[in-house]
Order: sequence, then C-alpha cells, then structure tokens
Amino acid sequence: MALPSLYTPEEVARKVKVERQTVYHWLSAGLLRGLRVGSTWRITEEDLMNFMTRHSRRKKGSPPDEPKKPPAEPKT
Repeated sequence: MALPSLYTPEEVARKVKVERQTVYHWLSAGLLRGLRVGSTWRITEEDLMNFMTRHSRRKKGSPPDEPKKPPAEPKT
C-alpha cells in the first residue's frame, strides 16, 4: 500500500498561488483538511483536490462567467 502524497502549507501555497498565511487560515478554519505532525501541518493530495473542487469558482460543465459590464453612465 502506497503512502499518500503529503504537502506542506508552503507547497500548497505555491501550487494554488496564494500566500502561505492563507493556507494556514484555511487549515485553522477547517476549510482545508490537514494532519498535524508535531507542530507542523501536512496536507494530503486528496484533501487538497477535494478543497479545490469544493471551492472552485465555477462547477464543471457550467458556462464561463460573462465579462463584467462597465457601470452605466449616470443620466444627467
């Protein structure tokens, strides 16, 4: 049986292009599952993928977001 891939919060931050503190916030808030190993966190690839799926901006198969329209000019 193979061991799961484990990532540090720093590695997760690089992968998803956020600050390291954001990953620590996700972990402490329970948004991202992780394992405490002593005083450090480890995140399995499965937990990271589940987090990404749950928190993606759009679901698979949904149309892309329409571009935002500029605000209407005020009528004078």
